[in-house]
Amino acid sequence: MAIWAGLPGPALAQNASLDTPASAVPGSEFRVTRQGPDAAGEPADYVTIVEAGAPGTAFGPYARLKGSTQVVLQAPAAAGDYEILYVSNDGAVLGRRGLEVR
Repeated sequence: MAIWAGLPGPALAQNASLDTPASAVPGSEFRVTRQGPDAAGEPADYVTIVEAGAPGTAFGPYARLKGSTQVVLQAPAAAGDYEILYVSNDGAVLGRRGLEVR
């Protein structure tokens, strides 16, 4: 299921979406698919896993997109409620999606 969310601003001129599982087993790997702007510069856009409700500036395990629409992330080892953030190279949160780790 795809979801679009983000903060207002010029970086959100294009639609962005994330497609992720709603839940994962601690330590398991899963795929994240994104659609949206693709920054040409460095550092590249990325997706990261943070605690649920964390500010958009939070950072956790991540994968740089570098032109790819799909990456693999590893779920945290600790059970809990998390979010996957899709972040542009200028730090704008283009999307976020909840992830239950159980």
